[in-house]
Amino acid sequence: MNVKEIRNDPLFSSLLAVILVIALWLLLMPVMPTIARWTMQRFHLNSSSFIAFAIQQPIPSMYNFDNIVEVIPPDDDETADIDTGAFPGYEDPRRYNHYPARAMTFADTRFAYLRWKKERMYVLVSRYRGRSLQSVYQIESVEDKPMQVRRLASDWIIDP
Repeated sequence: MNVKEIRNDPLFSSLLAVILVIALWLLLMPVMPTIARWTMQRFHLNSSSFIAFAIQQPIPSMYNFDNIVEVIPPDDDETADIDTGAFPGYEDPRRYNHYPARAMTFADTRFAYLRWKKERMYVLVSRYRGRSLQSVYQIESVEDKPMQVRRLASDWIIDP
């Protein structure tokens, strides 16, 4: 395939452009904290808009950050330990390779959250090169819905 054939094939040129943009994104992430922050925000379901979230979907997400998740019962809860029941071997806090918010949205742990029928705080921390993004979510059962998730806080932290 020569250059003239590439110019005449807009689909190939578009695909090549997308691949180049993804490669550039990944190469710039270690040196541009803004790109790392945008990617972390995607992991925390906290992108500035759905379009910003959707545009980032082709970017690989495995092993980008140190993602730690902890599920905390409210202070007045008599059962201080987290009941993961049918999921032996789960530790709290847990580490996730990618998409750490999936535990509260559609992973097997969601079943455990639905079983609790009690409010829980879901704390998600992603770390990368001296920077952290911490988000806190409230998970609770609601009358006609099995579960409601509400983000309470999201803080960008530069580690000392």
